[in-house]
Amino acid sequence: QLAVISLPDRIEDARALLAVFKEEPKYEIEKETVLFFEYVRTLEDRVPFEGKAEAVAAYLKGHEALRAGHFEQALHAYIDSMMLDRSVDEDGARRACVAIFCALNEGHPISKAWRRRFSMALY
Repeated sequence: QLAVISLPDRIEDARALLAVFKEEPKYEIEKETVLFFEYVRTLEDRVPFEGKAEAVAAYLKGHEALRAGHFEQALHAYIDSMMLDRSVDEDGARRACVAIFCALNEGHPISKAWRRRFSMALY
């Protein structure tokens, strides 16, 4: 949990902390979370994602908010993208939401506020 607390600003620190546990499978979700934050940080805003235009726009808006550290705005945009077209970036919006929930933890007020809407968007 300490590694993901430093996200999104200190990705290198998070990666270094998790490197100590590289052989332990119980930290896979944390490792995936750090990888996703790195992925978002390196994306260009105009990456040619396939899918419905509105879903792609919402997905990119989520990336912008996530890079700025605005988790609630990012969740809103990613969930909107999921509801429109889950195929964008191979279900990237779902993976983004999972990464944010992991970074914040289950008890965080933003996680509590958005977890139900996320679950509803899955089905």
